[in-house]
Amino acid sequence: MLKQLRQLIKRLLKLLPQNDYHVLHSQLFVLLWIHFILDARVFTMRTLFFLLNYLGFKVDISTFSKACKHHSTEPFQRILRELQQRLKRQNYGLINLSFT
Repeated sequence: MLKQLRQLIKRLLKLLPQNDYHVLHSQLFVLLWIHFILDARVFTMRTLFFLLNYLGFKVDISTFSKACKHHSTEPFQRILRELQQRLKRQNYGLINLSFT
């Protein structure tokens, strides 16, 4: 199921724009939050950025912090709505995603 969830999230991320913000676009921004939520090795955002930089993804925590002040919650709501609909269609009804 985890592999299917990863594939589903990848497809959903493609719905988000890649050029809406100069430095940290919505697709990357949402991906960082999803990674933070789903990765059991990560307990803090600092740990997440240390791990990403170690793996070769050059993302700065201060850029992410600034992006958190400017990005709207609409991309998250859109992704969660779509994820919930697709999971229901695939009979993963045990997952209840709420974003109200």
